[in-house]
Amino acid sequence: MRPSPPPPARGILRWLSPWFSAYALAGLLVNGMVPVMLPVTVKPAGPVAVAVVVAAFFLGQLTAPLIGSLADRRGWQRPLFLASFPVMAAAAVAIGTGSSIAVWIPAAFAAGAAAGAAQTLGSVFIVEGHPKEEWDTRIGWFRFTFGIGQVGGLAIGAVFADGDLTTGWLVAAGAIL
Repeated sequence: MRPSPPPPARGILRWLSPWFSAYALAGLLVNGMVPVMLPVTVKPAGPVAVAVVVAAFFLGQLTAPLIGSLADRRGWQRPLFLASFPVMAAAAVAIGTGSSIAVWIPAAFAAGAAAGAAQTLGSVFIVEGHPKEEWDTRIGWFRFTFGIGQVGGLAIGAVFADGDLTTGWLVAAGAIL
């Protein structure tokens, strides 16, 4: 005899999926750690270095349409979504332990590309996996979880920005991984 399926979730839980927590981790990096920790980490190299490294992060995010297209053509949505998290974590470690623009630029670009992949592919799972009538509500709750991650990243940034930056990046990497 097969076990009966669990009853459908009610209320807010109807709109949340367990994998939304992964999206919160992208928010931790994208809108939490990067705006606070990245400029402070790179600041000793000067204002031009800060601008270039932050730009590298956001340039990486601009690869999201290419990554989404590749994922759709190859059917790699899940593998690329899941792969984005170890890439973000490794990039956070590289940023935190790096001491030169030669390390920070590629690490920031990789972090941005991985975060862009997570954001793009997460939305695809909603659009391809649920009826159109549910998209707005589900995407709204999906973005809400991103915001929770953002708050967590800002909290990590607030704790470590005035002290041990490397530890802050390692904490972020551990959370993302």
